[in-house]
Amino acid sequence: VFAGYLEVDQVLAVWDRILAFDSLLIVPVIAAAIFAFREKRLMECTTLEEVQDVLAEASKLKVMLLLQLYLFGDSPDPAPLARTRTT
Repeated sequence: VFAGYLEVDQVLAVWDRILAFDSLLIVPVIAAAIFAFREKRLMECTTLEEVQDVLAEASKLKVMLLLQLYLFGDSPDPAPLARTRTT
């Protein structure tokens, strides 16, 4: 689930939630949260390649913070949702 799109620690965090709640319901919620977070950039896309590029940036997301913001609108600072590259 989300392997290849999220960093390994984020994929493991998703699987932790799947196993803890014994449910796959978190998977579509995470997908919806990613779409909602990228909504503005996605709406600006005019080609399939642009959409793929925007969604490929999911590898930088912090899933649990994104879920918290999506479900509860409770994030002190949205900046930590996307990691910045250190290279």
